[in-house]
Amino acid sequence: MRKTLFVLLACCLIATSAFAQITLEVQLNEDKPKDEAAIEDYYGSEHGRIFIKRNGEPDDQGRTPVQIELENNSDRYELFLCDHAWSKKELRKQRIFFEKGFSGESTRPVENIDLDEYQDRLIPFNAGRRYTFPDILVEEGKTYECKIPIHLVKPKPNWFCKKKKKLHSIIYCTIRVSVENKDEEYEKLKQQCDSLMGAFNKAIKNKEFCTNSLHKPPFDEQVKEYTEAKQELRDVLSRSLIENGWPKESRKYKRYKGLLDSIDKMDAAIRKYKNEKHECGKSHVTVPKTTSTSCDYCNYSFEQIYNKLDRYYKDLHNGQVKKSAIMNDVNALYRCCTTHTKHAQQWNNGNKYKSGIIEFYNKIKSY
Repeated sequence: MRKTLFVLLACCLIATSAFAQITLEVQLNEDKPKDEAAIEDYYGSEHGRIFIKRNGEPDDQGRTPVQIELENNSDRYELFLCDHAWSKKELRKQRIFFEKGFSGESTRPVENIDLDEYQDRLIPFNAGRRYTFPDILVEEGKTYECKIPIHLVKPKPNWFCKKKKKLHSIIYCTIRVSVENKDEEYEKLKQQCDSLMGAFNKAIKNKEFCTNSLHKPPFDEQVKEYTEAKQELRDVLSRSLIENGWPKESRKYKRYKGLLDSIDKMDAAIRKYKNEKHECGKSHVTVPKTTSTSCDYCNYSFEQIYNKLDRYYKDLHNGQVKKSAIMNDVNALYRCCTTHTKHAQQWNNGNKYKSGIIEFYNKIKSY
């Protein structure tokens, strides 16, 4: 009885040792464009490495090319890949035999990776060599799964035929790859560009600017808050394109250049509006550029004004306040920055909160 149990246990160990399972969950993104893992057998012995990396920009359908590469660093085994399941008879023709105790009836094929060019072939790579699969295309928001059975083969001692090899075991590797192409910097800049152009286009549509040469302030001063905000965004976008050095044909370059082109449309819209000669009928009314009159916010810093407008916008967006209830306060905050003596000079000389204040003011005004 003990002998029977021992034999059964030994058989189980032999069968188990012939197979090992590896599952890799890989998410590639801007901060992590590549990953790697060990190819280990049932006992934890490493026989190679798996390398996974983004291999280019997404196509028009949002599919990112991903490269999978295997490296053999074993000093004992050749690693074999198969395009289809090879029977014992087929393997014998290739001078490959099963290790004693190996229970597999055939090899296992690579799944979900196109290996048509290797049809009817075993793909071996020796120690120190790498094998690169054809790129897979991973769609945004989806997980691509492929299965790669890696066959460990070693020379079979034989005085008459040294080319004979033994199939020792199979390491089943399941790889699940997803790709996150979200660019937080781009999304932030896009929101700012959309907000600025939305407010500007609305002002143009409502004919809020007067082109009469006698109007005070003059037309260029009336649109200054928009042109200055546009120039600041343009500087940021241009700097991103120059410093990152993306190829012009790359998706990333095209996206940032698209934002740049979108805000540059403001110049043509201003020229067109000016040529159309829109007048408000109050061209002789002089509006002072700055005033020494104090208000409730003159003692505020630009940061405090920015934070207050930020809170107003969030409350408005969340439905906690009505626009009519806050507009007088919002206008007073913005007027304090642009016309009151204490703030106006610093405002005209530039301030790091200026673009943010303009952005929130325009968002609330156009809400």
